[in-house]
Formats: sequence, C-alpha cells, structure tokens
Amino acid sequence: MGLSAEALAACLLELRGEYVLGLGPRLQELREALSRCGTDPEARVAIQRGGHRLAGTARTVGLDPIGTVGRALEGFCARTDWGAPALGTLSGALELLEELSARAASGGPLPEPHGDPRLQSLLVA
Repeated sequence: MGLSAEALAACLLELRGEYVLGLGPRLQELREALSRCGTDPEARVAIQRGGHRLAGTARTVGLDPIGTVGRALEGFCARTDWGAPALGTLSGALELLEELSARAASGGPLPEPHGDPRLQSLLVA
C-alpha cells in the first residue's frame, strides 16, 4: 500500500525544508568555484554540476524558480566561452539564486524569474 496524499505532502514538505537549509552551502560552493574560474579549469565543471544539482531537486520539492535558474546556469556553462562577460553573467545568476534562496528560507512565495535580466543573460549567451 502506498502513502496517503497527506503523508506524501508531509514528506515533500520535509524534503523542501532540508533542500532550503542546504541552499546556503551549495550557493557558497558555486561562489567559490566562480572565484577560481580564472585559474582552475575544474571550476567551470563545478558550476555546471552545481546548476544541475540545484535544478533537479528544486523542481521535485516545488521550488521551480530555483530549478529554472539552475537549469539555465547548467546550460550556460555547457555552451559558453569563458571570459569577463561570462563571469559577470554567472555572478548575476548567483545573485538571483541567492535572492530566491532567501525568499524560500523565509517561507514566502518565489517569483517566476523568466523576466529577470539575470536569467535572460544566461539564456541568450
């Protein structure tokens, strides 16, 4: 016999709380990787993987806006030549993720990021 709808909702709420608690350290890892991009070729891979990890779990726990930015971050890293403009775009994306993370931690609703220029920069590059 499967979980009741209430039990499933409770499990997802608990997972969401754990995910939100882990956002700070994950975003800090991304910031640290961004700071190493000029000297460490693995930093780009770390940012790409970090975006992937954020995206998959965010959607599972109902934090789709974070998942949207994470997926865009992952795609940007996979297709973009690196240099000063790319680093600025990545920094803006991390700012957006930090804002969304703070909203999630406060329990407030997350705004859809589709109109945010920081997300658009990831998508058009």
